[in-house]
Amino acid sequence: MRSSISSKIQKRRKLLSELRQRLYYTPLESPPWHPHQDLQIPRPDNSKLCSCGGDHKSFTGMFNGRVIHKFRGHDGEVNAVKFNEYSSVVVLAGYDQSLRAWDCKSHSTEPILVYIYFSVNTDATELSEHRLRKRKEFEDLVRRVRWNISVWIKYAQWEESQKDFNRARSVWERALEVDYRNHTLWLKYAEVEMKNKFINHARNVWDRAVTLLPRVDQLWYKYIHMEEMLGNVAGARQIFERWMRWMPDQRGWLSYVKFELRYNEIERARQIFERFVQCHPKVAAWIRYAKFEMKNGEAARSRNVYERAVEELADDEEAEQLFVAFAEFEERCKESERARSIYKFALDHIPKGRAEVLYRKFVAFEKQYGDKEGIDVLHKVYV
Repeated sequence: MRSSISSKIQKRRKLLSELRQRLYYTPLESPPWHPHQDLQIPRPDNSKLCSCGGDHKSFTGMFNGRVIHKFRGHDGEVNAVKFNEYSSVVVLAGYDQSLRAWDCKSHSTEPILVYIYFSVNTDATELSEHRLRKRKEFEDLVRRVRWNISVWIKYAQWEESQKDFNRARSVWERALEVDYRNHTLWLKYAEVEMKNKFINHARNVWDRAVTLLPRVDQLWYKYIHMEEMLGNVAGARQIFERWMRWMPDQRGWLSYVKFELRYNEIERARQIFERFVQCHPKVAAWIRYAKFEMKNGEAARSRNVYERAVEELADDEEAEQLFVAFAEFEERCKESERARSIYKFALDHIPKGRAEVLYRKFVAFEKQYGDKEGIDVLHKVYV
């Protein structure tokens, strides 16, 4: 440990470095005292010194007490200071296992080089004391503002940065006891486990998260993504099945379909679409199903999907969109008579106030495939 001693008789500040077993002297008029961690005098230039301390700042100064430069930028307390051989660069080491270098000749306070989590030779006892002090600060803080989740997150992440993963897990678990409904806590907790390759721990966190918060889609997406990245396709499929039992929105079902298509599981995707349109019997869902079949070259299956959709949703408010999609499908299949029949059927069943787009599409269709007489009849009947 280092200490600072003042002498009224000499009117000088004595800085004792116990590691180096020697005294340094600076005038009493030097910059305000802070808990000194280290002090260096550059060689061969003995005209100035550099001091670092617990206030996250360091300074270079003359022996007459004048401050030349203040260095800022460390996130934590500074532990050691060192000059290069030319005394042009000063390097500061922090308790947060980082190194930062400054240009002594520049007026900028920003470091010219930063190494994060750089391994420094820190005294074990000193580092242990620092950790104890930091933990006490965090414990006092979470005791005062227990409901502030960001404080818990910072505490857990700090323990992780110290590579004390058991303590970090303990902090995460305590935070979840405060507010387990906060899905951000679960996300960050699991991401920490994944980042440090504790896969089984991560699985446990995700599993608990989706059990307690099954309506938070992001938790399911992240859980599935992890398993897929690990190559555990069967595991990812099981998670999807668990999710589908909660009947998520259309995005959830479509993500399941896309998952199966990534592995060329066409039949599985078809079965999922069948369940999808039962869970969400909406026009958009049926159209997606029909387009899926058409994309895979199954025109007959696609037509069957459209026909089933018309049976169920002919009187739906969005039926116009369904009929237009069905007619355009038949048009692409070169079935102009089928398309004409669909347009006529739709105009007979949908009120005129909700069939403006349908009527315009039918007119455009007749102009392309019909004759003038057919267009005149269309105007007389439907206008």
